[in-house]
Amino acid sequence: MKRLSFLFICVLISGSQLFAQQAKQFSFSRQNTTTGLISNQINAVIQDSTGYIWIGTTDGLQRFDGTRYRSFLYNRHDSASMPSGPVIQLVIDSKKRLWVLYSNSRVGIFDTHTFTFTETKIIVDEPRKLWAEKRLVPDEHGNLFLLLRGVEFLTLDETKNEFSAKHNFIRMPAGMRAAELVQQPGTKKYWISIQSAGIGIYNSETGHFNYRQHNPDREQAITNWDTTHNPGHLFFDSRNRLWYDSWGPGFPYIHCFDLRKNESYTSRMDLLEPIKTYHEIHGFFEQKDSTIWVRGLKVFARFLEKEKKFQLVYNGYLNERSIFYDGVNSLHEDRENNIWIG
Repeated sequence: MKRLSFLFICVLISGSQLFAQQAKQFSFSRQNTTTGLISNQINAVIQDSTGYIWIGTTDGLQRFDGTRYRSFLYNRHDSASMPSGPVIQLVIDSKKRLWVLYSNSRVGIFDTHTFTFTETKIIVDEPRKLWAEKRLVPDEHGNLFLLLRGVEFLTLDETKNEFSAKHNFIRMPAGMRAAELVQQPGTKKYWISIQSAGIGIYNSETGHFNYRQHNPDREQAITNWDTTHNPGHLFFDSRNRLWYDSWGPGFPYIHCFDLRKNESYTSRMDLLEPIKTYHEIHGFFEQKDSTIWVRGLKVFARFLEKEKKFQLVYNGYLNERSIFYDGVNSLHEDRENNIWIG
């Protein structure tokens, strides 16, 4: 069996030339178990308002202060300690609280001052729904959703300390299943990828859920949407463009929809030629300087605005400042504009 190597890396970007296929040189410094990590597989990285870097690993939660690591793990003698199991996502909400999502469907708030964990209940009508891929989705209005990808989404009710579909203010027609959910920035609109049925837009001001067969708000994006696309990993950038992926004949395509013009910004893109093997798209990321990145299984690439194409970060050993990756699980930009890669 092939042994996968997962490294935790801090990326520093410089402008020097590397080789013909790559316009910029990317300089990488590594952090792994020899420097203090408890695991070499990193699923999530985020920086809090005080500057600490929080790291979600397969073996638990860690904090990095720039010099040393502190681990927060399960302790059977302490009811306020962290659960056991892999951390798959970290989110800081509008109240600056750190949410921790585990692969075993446990989720809650870790108090970064008292170092205690408060679990939040997840209410579903069928336990098997929790087998779905899970992701926390915050919006600009203080709401927090738990997406059970391809099944449904649940909304947090803080007074009851639970995620449940009964708290959903986004109403979808019966029988529709949500594959993705994202709020359109600066609006009260929520874009939802409907499992095997394209895109829908819920407007919380009108209370209407708009989709191809029912568009009471006359959303132009719905009218112009390519119905052959079943969009995944929805992501809005600062230029009011929607990035997403869809599956082609055995490999993913990347798409970008311009909401200012309500039309595709680019023709469909793929990374098959540079990667030359099976790969998957797992998400998009935007730097503070508006640079767009895509990540996933065998995927780590930067979007070139002038050329309207993605440029793969070279995957292979060149020197101690190079990078080899099987999969990129997380991207986060810190205050000093370094990119942390899990």
